[in-house]
Amino acid sequence: MLSVSHATPAEAASTRLNKRVPLVSTPEVAIEAAINFAKVGPDDIVCDLGCGLGGFCRAAARRGAHALGIDWDEANLQKARDKAEADGVGQLCTFQHRDFQAPDFDVPAEVTVMYMYLLPFALEILKPALLRAMDRGLRIVTFQFHPQYLEPVNITMFGALKLYRWGLPSMIPGRKEEEEEEADAEERIEEEEEDNSQITIEASFFETLD
Repeated sequence: MLSVSHATPAEAASTRLNKRVPLVSTPEVAIEAAINFAKVGPDDIVCDLGCGLGGFCRAAARRGAHALGIDWDEANLQKARDKAEADGVGQLCTFQHRDFQAPDFDVPAEVTVMYMYLLPFALEILKPALLRAMDRGLRIVTFQFHPQYLEPVNITMFGALKLYRWGLPSMIPGRKEEEEEEADAEERIEEEEEDNSQITIEASFFETLD
């Protein structure tokens, strides 16, 4: 059972940045490529942020996965529900009205694969939520527009699709350097402690001579 909290229209309207964009659906060929790229299967729970008419969710459900579509347009969500029912995968698809631009948005913990076909400004807004989810082993696939603060582990369709596998800190720009700096700092502390211990030992030795 998917546990995603609802946001009221008033809460969505109060979002700090709520830019409306026209509905542009992912081409069928790109959807199938993204599904294969992320190796979506029956054990997965996929999430499409800005799901529109739910094409990615239906394709994932046809592979046996449970799918969650999140969008702020209730009219599109109802069309997505109707299409999922008509496609025979309604029982595997859940569509939620929620504004993922809200500051308190979090990637649902049960999601294993996330698909995003979003404009750059939305990807920037999602940065804190994506970084909070980094240790869950989440696979992220982006189409056409990609987060500049992450490095992909794989690329296909001439750069149109990029795969990010979470739980790999070295894939996050700057993270590897931060870890190396932390390791160097710890090493310096250990060396200083050893030096202090040696000074103490030497001081004790000379005190015995006195």
